[in-house]
Amino acid sequence: ELRLEKSKLRAPFAGIVLERLKNEGDWLAPGDYALRLASTEHVVVKVAISESLARYQKPGSELAVRIDALGLDLTGQIQRLLPVAERRSRTLTLKLAIPYQSGLAANLSAQVRVPTGLPQTVRLLPRDAIVSQAGQEQIFLIDDGKAQAVVLDIVARRGEIVAVSNKELTAGMAVVMD
Repeated sequence: ELRLEKSKLRAPFAGIVLERLKNEGDWLAPGDYALRLASTEHVVVKVAISESLARYQKPGSELAVRIDALGLDLTGQIQRLLPVAERRSRTLTLKLAIPYQSGLAANLSAQVRVPTGLPQTVRLLPRDAIVSQAGQEQIFLIDDGKAQAVVLDIVARRGEIVAVSNKELTAGMAVVMD
Protein backbone atom coordinates (compact mmCIF):
# COMPACT_ATOMS: atom_id res chain seq x y z
CA GLU A 1 0.00 0.00 0.00
CA LEU A 2 2.84 2.36 0.80
CA ARG A 3 4.47 1.66 -2.58
CA LEU A 4 1.16 2.26 -4.35
CA GLU A 5 0.59 5.49 -2.43
CA LYS A 6 4.07 6.78 -3.31
CA SER A 7 3.60 5.97 -7.00
CA LYS A 8 0.72 8.41 -7.46
CA LEU A 9 1.39 11.90 -8.80
CA ARG A 10 -0.82 14.73 -7.63
CA ALA A 11 -0.93 18.08 -9.40
CA PRO A 12 -0.84 21.15 -7.17
CA PHE A 13 -3.65 22.75 -9.21
CA ALA A 14 -6.41 21.90 -11.70
CA GLY A 15 -5.16 21.98 -15.26
CA ILE A 16 -4.81 20.55 -18.74
CA VAL A 17 -2.00 18.21 -19.76
CA LEU A 18 0.05 19.93 -22.46
CA GLU A 19 2.74 17.28 -22.91
CA ARG A 20 3.46 13.84 -21.47
CA LEU A 21 7.16 13.43 -20.77
CA LYS A 22 6.95 9.93 -19.24
CA ASN A 23 4.70 6.96 -19.94
CA GLU A 24 2.66 5.04 -17.41
CA GLY A 25 4.92 2.60 -15.58
CA ASP A 26 8.15 4.54 -16.23
CA TRP A 27 10.39 5.19 -13.24
CA LEU A 28 10.90 8.76 -12.13
CA ALA A 29 14.05 9.94 -10.43
CA PRO A 30 13.76 12.75 -7.90
CA GLY A 31 13.40 16.02 -9.82
CA ASP A 32 12.20 14.36 -13.07
CA TYR A 33 9.18 15.78 -14.84
CA ALA A 34 6.31 13.48 -15.79
CA LEU A 35 4.32 16.04 -17.78
CA ARG A 36 3.73 19.69 -18.54
CA LEU A 37 0.51 21.01 -17.05
CA ALA A 38 -1.29 24.29 -17.78
CA SER A 39 -3.38 25.72 -14.97
CA THR A 40 -7.05 26.40 -15.64
CA GLU A 41 -7.29 28.44 -12.44
CA HIS A 42 -4.73 31.09 -13.42
CA VAL A 43 -5.50 32.19 -16.98
CA VAL A 44 -3.89 35.55 -17.73
CA VAL A 45 -4.12 38.02 -20.60
CA LYS A 46 -1.14 40.35 -21.02
CA VAL A 47 -1.77 43.66 -22.77
CA ALA A 48 0.80 46.25 -23.82
CA ILE A 49 -0.45 49.76 -23.02
CA SER A 50 1.05 53.19 -23.50
CA GLU A 51 2.84 54.59 -20.46
CA SER A 52 0.46 57.56 -20.54
CA LEU A 53 -2.46 55.23 -19.71
CA ALA A 54 -0.80 53.58 -16.68
CA ARG A 55 -2.30 56.00 -14.16
CA TYR A 56 -5.87 55.00 -15.12
CA GLN A 57 -5.39 51.25 -14.50
CA LYS A 58 -6.44 50.20 -11.00
CA PRO A 59 -5.84 46.64 -9.71
CA GLY A 60 -9.16 44.89 -9.16
CA SER A 61 -10.96 46.87 -11.89
CA GLU A 62 -12.88 44.84 -14.46
CA LEU A 63 -12.29 45.31 -18.20
CA ALA A 64 -13.98 43.88 -21.29
CA VAL A 65 -11.84 41.26 -23.09
CA ARG A 66 -12.57 39.95 -26.60
CA ILE A 67 -10.87 36.84 -28.01
CA ASP A 68 -11.72 36.92 -31.72
CA ALA A 69 -10.29 33.48 -32.55
CA LEU A 70 -12.91 31.84 -30.32
CA GLY A 71 -15.64 34.49 -30.54
CA LEU A 72 -15.49 34.98 -26.77
CA ASP A 73 -16.47 38.10 -24.85
CA LEU A 74 -15.16 37.89 -21.30
CA THR A 75 -14.63 40.11 -18.28
CA GLY A 76 -11.07 40.32 -17.02
CA GLN A 77 -9.90 41.66 -13.69
CA ILE A 78 -6.72 43.72 -13.50
CA GLN A 79 -4.16 41.85 -11.43
CA ARG A 80 -1.28 44.27 -11.78
CA LEU A 81 0.76 46.52 -14.00
CA LEU A 82 4.24 45.10 -14.47
CA PRO A 83 6.77 47.69 -13.24
CA VAL A 84 9.07 47.51 -16.29
CA ALA A 85 8.54 49.57 -19.44
CA GLU A 86 9.62 48.31 -22.87
CA ARG A 87 12.63 50.47 -23.80
CA ARG A 88 11.82 51.27 -27.41
CA SER A 89 8.03 51.59 -27.43
CA ARG A 90 7.64 52.88 -23.84
CA THR A 91 4.80 50.47 -23.21
CA LEU A 92 3.91 48.70 -19.99
CA THR A 93 2.35 45.27 -19.59
CA LEU A 94 -1.05 45.02 -17.93
CA LYS A 95 -1.97 41.58 -16.52
CA LEU A 96 -5.64 40.57 -16.45
CA ALA A 97 -7.09 37.41 -14.92
CA ILE A 98 -9.86 35.83 -16.99
CA PRO A 99 -11.99 32.74 -16.34
CA TYR A 100 -10.92 29.59 -18.18
CA GLN A 101 -13.01 28.74 -21.24
CA SER A 102 -12.80 25.58 -23.31
CA GLY A 103 -10.63 26.15 -26.38
CA LEU A 104 -8.33 28.76 -24.86
CA ALA A 105 -4.74 28.37 -25.99
CA ALA A 106 -1.46 30.06 -25.19
CA ASN A 107 -0.52 33.11 -27.30
CA LEU A 108 -3.98 33.83 -28.74
CA SER A 109 -4.57 37.50 -29.45
CA ALA A 110 -7.05 39.43 -27.32
CA GLN A 111 -8.61 42.87 -27.50
CA VAL A 112 -9.03 44.71 -24.22
CA ARG A 113 -10.93 47.95 -23.63
CA VAL A 114 -8.76 49.96 -21.23
CA PRO A 115 -9.69 53.25 -19.56
CA THR A 116 -8.04 56.25 -21.21
CA GLY A 117 -9.10 58.87 -18.69
CA LEU A 118 -10.78 59.47 -15.37
CA PRO A 119 -14.50 58.67 -15.12
CA GLN A 120 -16.70 61.69 -15.71
CA THR A 121 -20.36 62.50 -16.07
CA VAL A 122 -21.30 63.52 -19.61
CA ARG A 123 -24.46 64.48 -21.43
CA LEU A 124 -25.44 62.59 -24.59
CA LEU A 125 -26.75 64.45 -27.60
CA PRO A 126 -27.84 63.36 -31.06
CA ARG A 127 -25.18 64.19 -33.66
CA ASP A 128 -27.86 65.72 -35.91
CA ALA A 129 -28.41 68.55 -33.38
CA ILE A 130 -24.81 69.83 -33.67
CA VAL A 131 -24.00 72.77 -35.91
CA SER A 132 -20.45 73.88 -36.82
CA GLN A 133 -20.02 77.64 -37.06
CA ALA A 134 -16.80 79.66 -37.09
CA GLY A 135 -14.75 76.62 -36.07
CA GLN A 136 -16.92 75.91 -33.04
CA GLU A 137 -19.46 73.16 -32.57
CA GLN A 138 -22.68 74.23 -30.93
CA ILE A 139 -26.32 73.35 -30.43
CA PHE A 140 -29.41 75.51 -30.27
CA LEU A 141 -31.62 75.16 -27.20
CA ILE A 142 -35.19 76.39 -27.13
CA ASP A 143 -35.69 78.84 -24.25
CA ASP A 144 -38.97 80.82 -23.96
CA GLY A 145 -39.78 80.06 -27.60
CA LYS A 146 -36.40 81.37 -28.82
CA ALA A 147 -33.33 79.47 -30.03
CA GLN A 148 -30.23 80.06 -27.92
CA ALA A 149 -26.75 78.89 -29.09
CA VAL A 150 -24.56 76.91 -26.68
CA VAL A 151 -20.91 76.14 -27.55
CA LEU A 152 -20.14 72.48 -26.82
CA ASP A 153 -17.22 70.82 -25.05
CA ILE A 154 -17.22 67.49 -26.93
CA VAL A 155 -15.61 64.61 -25.03
CA ALA A 156 -16.37 61.65 -27.32
CA ARG A 157 -18.26 60.60 -30.43
CA ARG A 158 -19.83 57.21 -31.03
CA GLY A 159 -22.04 56.59 -34.02
CA GLU A 160 -24.96 59.01 -33.96
CA ILE A 161 -24.36 60.06 -30.34
CA VAL A 162 -21.99 62.76 -29.03
CA ALA A 163 -20.88 63.06 -25.40
CA VAL A 164 -20.40 66.60 -24.05
CA SER A 165 -19.23 67.88 -20.66
CA ASN A 166 -21.31 71.09 -20.58
CA LYS A 167 -22.77 71.40 -17.08
CA GLU A 168 -25.55 73.82 -18.15
CA LEU A 169 -27.23 71.09 -20.23
CA THR A 170 -29.75 68.92 -18.40
CA ALA A 171 -32.00 66.03 -19.32
CA GLY A 172 -35.22 66.99 -21.05
CA MET A 173 -34.04 70.27 -22.59
CA ALA A 174 -35.52 71.00 -26.01
CA VAL A 175 -32.89 70.99 -28.79
CA VAL A 176 -33.29 72.21 -32.38
CA MET A 177 -32.73 69.29 -34.76
CA ASP A 178 -33.51 70.95 -38.14
